[in-house]
This record gives sequence, structure tokens and C-alpha cells, in this order.
Amino acid sequence: MEAGRLTENIEIYSPNIIKNELGEQVNTYSYKLRTKANKLSNSGNRKLENHEIVYSYNLVFEVRYYIDVEETDRIKYNNKFHRILSIDKNNLLQKIIITTELINEWFNNTMEKYIRWFKKRNCKRQKKGDDESGKKYPQ
Repeated sequence: MEAGRLTENIEIYSPNIIKNELGEQVNTYSYKLRTKANKLSNSGNRKLENHEIVYSYNLVFEVRYYIDVEETDRIKYNNKFHRILSIDKNNLLQKIIITTELINEWFNNTMEKYIRWFKKRNCKRQKKGDDESGKKYPQ
């Protein structure tokens, strides 16, 4: 593997399964490591799924052999998260080839907008001097 070709920075996030207040299992991802990679190919297409247009983009990364990566991990590249589709370890060339797919961010963006709207609404309510519990806030 030629070190000069590793020009892209990627971050790897590992999954954590936690239980929330209701006892549901929720997948969260925590930062695992940052490494250099070589972006080999970029392909994509547009398809219709459940009456919604979905843009699927595939990227192939090449990293050093000693990087600890699993198929359940997520890769962050250019501030976008990618799902790992396959991992191919090449012992002869001492590299790992990772095939990824861009995660559809529609749901995440929608939830972020809702959270911002909800916080803004609560801030306005508190500025008026009261909240749902009936407590008065100093003006």
C-alpha cells in the first residue's frame, strides 16, 4: 500500500445499543477512530422506493490493514454518514477495501428540524413567564 495515496480523512463510528426510558432498544453511534483513506470509486443512482425518490450513492475506500473496522460500523466522510456494505481484507497488499452506501438523511434532517422547532417553542413559552408546570419565571 502506498501511503501517498491516502488523501481522504474518514471517521469510523461504532454502534451502541442502549435502552431508553420506555425500555426500547435504541441504536446510537459513538466515535471510534479517525484515519486516512483512498477513495477508489464513486457511483450512484436515483430510484423510487415506496413512492419516494431515493438517491443511493456508493463509495469504495481503501485503508490500512491494521484499522479496526466491522460491517456494523458507520463511516463519516464529508459530514455524511455511510453504511458499510462489505469489507475485503487483502493480506498480500496489506489493505482493507470498504464498500459503503450513503445513508438516506431525510429522517435525520426531519427530526433535527422538529427538535429545533420544539426548543424554540419552549423558549418562547418560558419568555412569557410560565411553562406547562405552572411555574412563573422572573421577567
